[in-house]
Amino acid sequence: MTSVSDLAGRLGLKKHPKSWRGACPSCGYSGAFSVRAGRDRPLLYCSNGCDRDTLGSTVARIAGGEWQPPERDTTGDDAARRRRQAAALRMLERCLPAAGTLADRYLMGRGLAGLAASPALHFLASTPHPESGTYPAMIAAVRDSTGAVVAAHRTFLDPATARKAAVTPAKASLGPVWGGAIRLHPAAAELVIGEGIETAASAGRLLGLPAWAAISAGNLARGLVLPPEVRSVVIATDADPAGQDAARAAWTRWTAEGRKVRIATPDRPGADFNDILMEAHRG
Repeated sequence: MTSVSDLAGRLGLKKHPKSWRGACPSCGYSGAFSVRAGRDRPLLYCSNGCDRDTLGSTVARIAGGEWQPPERDTTGDDAARRRRQAAALRMLERCLPAAGTLADRYLMGRGLAGLAASPALHFLASTPHPESGTYPAMIAAVRDSTGAVVAAHRTFLDPATARKAAVTPAKASLGPVWGGAIRLHPAAAELVIGEGIETAASAGRLLGLPAWAAISAGNLARGLVLPPEVRSVVIATDADPAGQDAARAAWTRWTAEGRKVRIATPDRPGADFNDILMEAHRG
């Protein structure tokens, strides 16, 4: 059986106090993926919201025949899902509205003044980090296709600079985010959907459309379930291969559902939609 250190070496992960950590092999998000020792085999986790099946199949493909994902214990999975969802709801109950807080300052620094008024965004002055310590964080509610809150997403912040904290990962989810979205605006007939909060909100402002964040490339590609009232979607993506692959997969899914879908990518190499928005503000 493949050891944690062997698997981590194959995946290019670095040793941290509680785990091995690095870029997620599924969604590509830097620092989101971790491997730690389990009772029978290594345990996989993506703090950016990739589901266990997706992680397992991706890692099995990279590791070859030496590692296979464990058999699913659906009873245990359901219980764990309920526990994580309950923990996310308790976290959201403790939150303050984001407006007027460090989260508001963070968003203004990203050219997104006023976004803190979104009912999806909240703030906690102190919340545990997956590796160690506690940090202030912008907390976003994640809703499923029915509109029910199922998870919370944290962006850890530096109180001195109002930027993302210099920790790995800088963002993490709590609860079953797969299939859900951060609804920065209410559901509408036409939406912009991007991977992260900043990308989605920036593209929405540039295009004059309400925006949702899919949280991860994997969830955008294969997970996010849209409610029936959403009939037209602009997928806002970066030019990187993982983002483009996810956008094409989402385009295929949602087009097959009878929706009008197009993909929007910044026309400047290396830029994302938040870069374009910030440049527009600078004139």
